[in-house]
Amino acid sequence: MDSQKLLGHGKLLEHLKEQADSGRLSHALLFSGPEGIGKKKTALLLAEHIFERSSKEAAELCRKRVLPDFLLIEAEKTIKVEAIREAVQFAQERPLYSQKKVLLIDDAHKMNPQAQNKILKTLEEPPNFLSIILISSNVSGLLETVRSRVLTYTFETLSEEEVFSGLPENHGEEDRRLAARFSGGSLRRAVQILEDEELQTLFHKPEEIFEALYLNDRVALVRISREYQTDRRQASLLLEHCLMWLRDLSLFRKHGSPTHLYYPDKKKELARQSRWVGSDSASSTALIEQAKARLESNAPAGAVLLSLFLQLAGRLS
Repeated sequence: MDSQKLLGHGKLLEHLKEQADSGRLSHALLFSGPEGIGKKKTALLLAEHIFERSSKEAAELCRKRVLPDFLLIEAEKTIKVEAIREAVQFAQERPLYSQKKVLLIDDAHKMNPQAQNKILKTLEEPPNFLSIILISSNVSGLLETVRSRVLTYTFETLSEEEVFSGLPENHGEEDRRLAARFSGGSLRRAVQILEDEELQTLFHKPEEIFEALYLNDRVALVRISREYQTDRRQASLLLEHCLMWLRDLSLFRKHGSPTHLYYPDKKKELARQSRWVGSDSASSTALIEQAKARLESNAPAGAVLLSLFLQLAGRLS
């Protein structure tokens, strides 16, 4: 596997490899950016390259995740201090199979404060054989003392064409195009869209929501908010699609019949709705962004959605 197979970030990986080859690679890196865009894949490819400088066997063992000189820490919810204690112990021991060791912490923002404080000294004074890579889609969840000790690389979202090119061809082209369009630049999300019919139903909800706002149909708004009251993730994705719909409405308001729409098959509906909602898109966008932030802080999804819908109804009526 090489940088040619890394969508969107090949040049960055080549830069990091050159830094490693010249001995100028920072001892502690932070890869930040949205989920599912290739941060972890870049980190794994860089780790393989670091070990390949010792031997191809070490690189292959790293690729298989069985190299004793490579440690990957990841967790579904919280990375606790016990895991970081293991990482610190790993960092202090000299490599066994190669000249280097690599410590990779995925979703580093999931480290609780005790865990983050536990790794500070290792970040600041690592042994010369150790490379540390933190990965995070929520850098604000990291303590400032952690962020100040790492060199940050910010990853941009992938283009629609890059996402499309990375999707498995066992799906039809139209389905892949649709998934790429609504992926938000994330290959992982595009794959999820292809494989999850519930995610595909989200495409059509913004039209329904804004039609209910137009008709001031409070019953429909309550019903939609209840559909997502137990699934905060789905509610957040719904709001992202609402932002896409609102963006298309604004473009129609400004340009009549624009190109590069998220919903090119809904031009008639967008044109009609844009006559009454497009002029207030900035304030509506702000309200939706605030609602997304509330969901991220674990507020109840149903209550967040209903409050948002009623606020939008008040502004747009």
